[in-house]
Amino acid sequence: MVEQEAVVNPISAEEKVKRYAESKVALEAYLAEAERTEEEKQEQISQILSDKFPEFSFVGFYDAKAGKNKVYIGEFVSSAGIFPCGEIVIGKGQCGLCAETKKGHITYDTKQLDNYIACDIYTRSEIVLPCFEKGSSR
Repeated sequence: MVEQEAVVNPISAEEKVKRYAESKVALEAYLAEAERTEEEKQEQISQILSDKFPEFSFVGFYDAKAGKNKVYIGEFVSSAGIFPCGEIVIGKGQCGLCAETKKGHITYDTKQLDNYIACDIYTRSEIVLPCFEKGSSR
């Protein structure tokens, strides 16, 4: 079987900057409206970013649970029908590595990573960012 490459329509740097700025405004407005549960925040943040960047195949969250050595899938949006791993051991894959190091990870070519957990054969790049609760040192 021949592996098929995903077709990507690249957007310009200017368009990316514009979309990120619009996303920031939309996210700040949503978060300022009222108190939200963590699940509601994750769901809406995922939806806003997915709407602004339809070329993203997956936008979502993994949650750390106290005393566990894993992160667990939270709310997400998948425009490509991707169903992510339900749980990931801290340090494994890009999401687990992000949880371990508490630093963002940008991967330009997932095929070059030894530590990559593939949920979709077409994913070629990833941006994984840590999120912290206000006042938390996690």
